Amino acid sequence: MFKVSCLGLFMGTSLFAFAQNPLPLGEGLRTADPSAHVWEDGRLYLYTSHDMECQEDFWMQDWYTFSSTDLVNWTNHGPSLSLDEIAWADNYAWAPDAAYKNGKYYLVFPAGTGHKDRKNPEKALNGCVLAWQKVTPPQGLLKT
Repeated sequence: MFKVSCLGLFMGTSLFAFAQNPLPLGEGLRTADPSAHVWEDGRLYLYTSHDMECQEDFWMQDWYTFSSTDLVNWTNHGPSLSLDEIAWADNYAWAPDAAYKNGKYYLVFPAGTGHKDRKNPEKALNGCVLAWQKVTPPQGLLKT
């Protein structure tokens, strides 16, 4: 009886739960695919893809970097890399990650060409590759 009551309570409360992004990364900013790292400066860096506000489906053209020292207050470092800066890709700025080796930081990311077409999926993706870009400091390719 106790197990059934707990299950009923859990299911009942989950019907009223609304998902919200608990991180104040920016008003109206749509991010996805986060990857988090704590680097030598002690800050947590969050690398994300960025979904543009322009269509029903995904339209990801750049990668953002955020950082925090306390996980409450966040600094938006803006786009750390954009597809405009990559000659061989025009879409699919998805799921970034970062790495550190021999004093250098690397942004690791997939990118490709073509456009998502749910009605004609055979026309959707022309190619997607995994690439990396050397960046310093860990915020990425800041435009400052």
